[in-house]
Amino acid sequence: MIIAGDIGGTSSRIGLFAYTDNQLVAIIEQQYDSYAAQSFNELLIDFLDKIRNTNLINTNHKVTSACFGVAGIINNHVTNNSYVELTNIPHWPVINQVQLNNILELEPVSLMNDITAIAYGINTLVAADVFVLNTGQPRVGNK
Repeated sequence: MIIAGDIGGTSSRIGLFAYTDNQLVAIIEQQYDSYAAQSFNELLIDFLDKIRNTNLINTNHKVTSACFGVAGIINNHVTNNSYVELTNIPHWPVINQVQLNNILELEPVSLMNDITAIAYGINTLVAADVFVLNTGQPRVGNK
């Protein structure tokens, strides 16, 4: 089982996923109002309480990894002590990888920039996930 999240200034989404048949399958997802929370740790602990109360994780189904895409610059990203300060949520303390390791009892939990996370996700799209927003018109010189 994998916990993953998209952490932003307006909202944060955290989900529990299973890896089945070479695909990630969402088991449960929760959206939070980021600005209403006092910290990301608060949101993560709430999410963990929810999944523990539904018995989605147990001795047969353990969380083995976690990764969070965060709207901010990841500092010390080459170490196992990365952190990020969200400039658009000034009342939040720094999101610290070591603290997340302790909360989730995993090591290491990964932090990455949210745009980087989107780029990694492109490889998981299937044809049904892709659609044309605007067909446009061909012009000389366009390729």
